[in-house]
Amino acid sequence: MNVKGVIERGMRNSWGVILELAVVMVPAIILVGVLEAAGIMPRLAVLLEPVMSWFGLPGEAAIALVVGFLVGPYGSVGLAVGLRLSPAEMTILGTMVLIAHSLITETAIAARAGANGLIVLGARLAAALLAGVLLGQLL
Repeated sequence: MNVKGVIERGMRNSWGVILELAVVMVPAIILVGVLEAAGIMPRLAVLLEPVMSWFGLPGEAAIALVVGFLVGPYGSVGLAVGLRLSPAEMTILGTMVLIAHSLITETAIAARAGANGLIVLGARLAAALLAGVLLGQLL
């Protein structure tokens, strides 16, 4: 076993993953900053606060939740970091996004595999929302 080769390969793979995550997370963090600076984030927060309170989340977290549902968990995490959520809020948001992430892509894949896409979509969304409500009460 060539230890040096294993370490070099591991480092190359690690940098690839870091760059891949940075491509998604850095723009998401910048987006939150721009929305904050433009005064849009506070307006969205007030508008979405009643719904997000069901999950024990601030209104601003709706953007991270929607991004996670539509795009994937990495963009959601990038946005959440920019929002400075508490550990409990990050747990709730993360759980919801991990249950129902990349819904468009994964629903299409499930449908191609023979599942009913609408049922898969509904089940994942329902599970994510239920988990959010339960964790919001628990945490």
